[in-house]
Amino acid sequence: MSPKFEHLILSKENETFAEFWKKVNGEGADGEKSNMQKIEDFMTAAAQAFEDCGNTTYIKDAKPTFQSSKLYDGYLYVGIISSNEITADMTADVIFSHDDALSGEYSPVCDTAEGEVRIYAKTNKSVTIPLIRLFRGSL
Repeated sequence: MSPKFEHLILSKENETFAEFWKKVNGEGADGEKSNMQKIEDFMTAAAQAFEDCGNTTYIKDAKPTFQSSKLYDGYLYVGIISSNEITADMTADVIFSHDDALSGEYSPVCDTAEGEVRIYAKTNKSVTIPLIRLFRGSL
């Protein structure tokens, strides 16, 4: 190792960086977890608890049935996706295919009611929605 490099490693600035790096990597003082590790642990536990509570439902390859609607200007149709798994207290996250999402044909708004998710469209052409993720309560 060159003398210049050894000097840099031993400098106070690098000692400070080394301490910071230890904290980021979970090596806190006196065996404590770093803040980063605490956050990661919390997020992992929260995600697991959320999943364990059955708060998320997924519907794949949904095919809405369209009918006329006047709820939103410019969107003449409501597409209804029916399922026994949908309850009125759920919030839907409708994930369209890339082309459909960018087409401008579908409203960014959807809503839920007992047994259904409703999307709003400019046309009533057939569409398959790759994924609908439903959460209990609001996001």
